[in-house]
Amino acid sequence: MANRSHLYTCDEIPGGKGFRARGLSEYGWEIPLVHKLMVAANPHVVRSAIWEHDIAIIADREGAFDRASAFFDKLGEGDLGDRKEFDEELAQMKEFLATTPPSKYILLEAGEILDLMGEDLNKLVADLHAEIPDVAARAAAAVAGEEDAWLAELRSEWAEKARPGYWSDILYYSFDGTQSAESSDAVDDGDDDDNDDETPAAKPAAKPAKAAPKQPAPANNAASAKQSKPAEVKPGAKKPAAKKPAAKKPAAKKPAAKKPAAKKSAAKKPAKKKR
Repeated sequence: MANRSHLYTCDEIPGGKGFRARGLSEYGWEIPLVHKLMVAANPHVVRSAIWEHDIAIIADREGAFDRASAFFDKLGEGDLGDRKEFDEELAQMKEFLATTPPSKYILLEAGEILDLMGEDLNKLVADLHAEIPDVAARAAAAVAGEEDAWLAELRSEWAEKARPGYWSDILYYSFDGTQSAESSDAVDDGDDDDNDDETPAAKPAAKPAKAAPKQPAPANNAASAKQSKPAEVKPGAKKPAAKKPAAKKPAAKKPAAKKPAAKKSAAKKPAKKKR
C-alpha cells in the first residue's frame, strides 16, 4: 500500500479534545505541488494529528482554493500530453472544492512521505516548511505570465510533477468519527521494523469507491518503504508444558514372611509306676 500525503480542512489546531478535520485530498509516494500550494498562507509546523511528532503543517485556508485553481488553469493553457486526463482531474478538483464547507485552516499531513526519506523528521518538516513560500511565489509569478521555462517543464511531465490529483472527503485517516470495519488496520508497508513512538493516532476510514489516479512508485520502493508501524504485540514466551508426574506403580508386594512351623510339643510319656 502506498505511503501518502494527506490534506484536510479544519477549524482548530490538532491536539485538542474533539479535534475534527474533513478530508480534501491524498496523493501517493510524494508531497505534490498542489498540496504545497494549498498550505501557502501563513504556514507553520504543528503537532501531527496522525503521528506522535510535530511534523504537520497548518495554514490559513483563505485564498487556498483560488491559488491552486489559478495555477492549474495556467498550466492547462499550454500543450499537455494526455490532455483529457488532465482536464478531467482539474474539473474534479474544482467541483470538489466548490462544494467544500467553510473552515479556518488547511492541514497538510505528510508524515508518511517524510518517513520514507530516512532522515530526521524534524529537519525534513523544517525543510518542507521553508520550501512552501518559495513554491507559492513561483506559482504566483507563473500565473502572472512569468516562469515560462518552469511551466514548460511541468507541462511535459505534468503526470509526475504537477497533476491536479485526487480529491475526496474520505481519506485513509479519518478525524470525523467515521470508520469502516474493513479498514480498521493500520497501513501495511511490508516493513517489520517496530517504532513504539510513531503510532498512528487517527482511525483509518472507509476508502471511496473511486480509485485514486495512478501515480508512479519510487524506483527504490521496496527498499525505502520505511514507514513506521504501530508496535506489534509480541507473543509471550511459551511456557514449557507442565510435566505430569509419572503414574506411581504399585509397590511390589513382598511375599509374606514365612513363620516357622510351630513345634509340636513332644507327647509326655506316662511315668512308670513304682513297684
